[in-house]
Amino acid sequence: MVHNARKANIFTYAKFNVAALLSLAYSIRGKECSCDETQRPKSGSLNWVIFISFEDGVEWVFRSPRRSFGLQKPTASEVLMSEVATMKCLREMGKIPVPEVFSYW
Repeated sequence: MVHNARKANIFTYAKFNVAALLSLAYSIRGKECSCDETQRPKSGSLNWVIFISFEDGVEWVFRSPRRSFGLQKPTASEVLMSEVATMKCLREMGKIPVPEVFSYW
């Protein structure tokens, strides 16, 4: 019973397909990866995040909008696309270290 309560932590803010997420990460990077389903997502004002670990020690962050703030899906998508464009622009033009975006939708 305790195991089930811990396993639910990853789904604090949303239900999603962990296997599909890991498959996407593998297809992008070509390395085996895992996700601790007992982790409690970190959260900020508009987003929640979980971590994916690769076999070579690299960690990726999976970030998704929190719907609890009433952000409608189209608006959340527009905000996400704007953030990705801003990060790509900063990465290409600036000297500020910016995380690389591998996939979004």
